[in-house]
Amino acid sequence: MTLSRRIALATGISVALLSPAVGGQGSMPVGSSAQLGQHAQTEDVPHRAAQECGRGLREMRKARQAKDRGEQRKRYTAAEDHFRKSLGLVRNFDAVLGLGQAELALGDPQAALTSCQEALGFKPASAEAKACADEAKSKLTPTPAASPG
Repeated sequence: MTLSRRIALATGISVALLSPAVGGQGSMPVGSSAQLGQHAQTEDVPHRAAQECGRGLREMRKARQAKDRGEQRKRYTAAEDHFRKSLGLVRNFDAVLGLGQAELALGDPQAALTSCQEALGFKPASAEAKACADEAKSKLTPTPAASPG
């Protein structure tokens, strides 16, 4: 068998193997690539929000386990950033509560109170959200100074 005949046979076999794949294009989605890209992005928003919230929760856990104050602050700040990103995509209980807890840990009780109260709006019976709001309120309320004397 000549070389040209072998190439022709090999090419014929590969074309025969590929032709079903080429013929299967009827299942492709219809629409412009811009429309398809937009569709994929809108479907992905809740997923990305959940990912950011999960990252925030991991940073909170690492912050609580950290021994060094600088490391704790760094982790709480990272958690706060992740929760804000999540909330920028989709408002949700876990991210709002996590943000409030991070704000509380970073020493911002006013922002924490706002976030924790929003979390209570999502789940009024949440003991965690109530504890967060109560702790933020206690840090906002000035303690009466002992009178001299």
